[in-house]
Amino acid sequence: MNGLQLRDIHPAPDPGWWPPAVGWWLVAVLALMALIVIGRWAREYWRARRYRQRLLGELERIRQSHGKDPARLAAELSVLLRRVALARYPRAEVAGLTGEGWLAFLERSGGRGFQDGPGRALIEAPYNPQTPVDDEALCRLVRQWLLGQVSYQREKAEVSPWYKEET
Repeated sequence: MNGLQLRDIHPAPDPGWWPPAVGWWLVAVLALMALIVIGRWAREYWRARRYRQRLLGELERIRQSHGKDPARLAAELSVLLRRVALARYPRAEVAGLTGEGWLAFLERSGGRGFQDGPGRALIEAPYNPQTPVDDEALCRLVRQWLLGQVSYQREKAEVSPWYKEET
């Protein structure tokens, strides 16, 4: 036994960093999924926000350019409302609406004051220039309806008449 040399116990080598353990793969997959969900939500939020800003910009442009002529103001606002309604609702439901039916649709779809308030000017003022029009109340009502139509959903931003994807 004199010729045997005893050696100390050697620990196993440290594990390498690659490939990671199963738990780290799971964490990576969950983090990637969370980033995708947050990214999609943020994209839809910004698209809807941009759409809303364009709608309000168009409303302001109409208000500024036709403020002195109530008949033209009412006609342009009606065109704006119809464009948004055609983008938001099925064509068959909106395209043929005129007069009281158009105002009833606007009431049903989120506006209060189209049939019995300042919104009546949309159907009366373009054909009767002597119709009294409260410009501010009408623009406020249209703005309220437009904001009610914009939400953070993809289909609204994609079918908007003002939305163009910048690439």
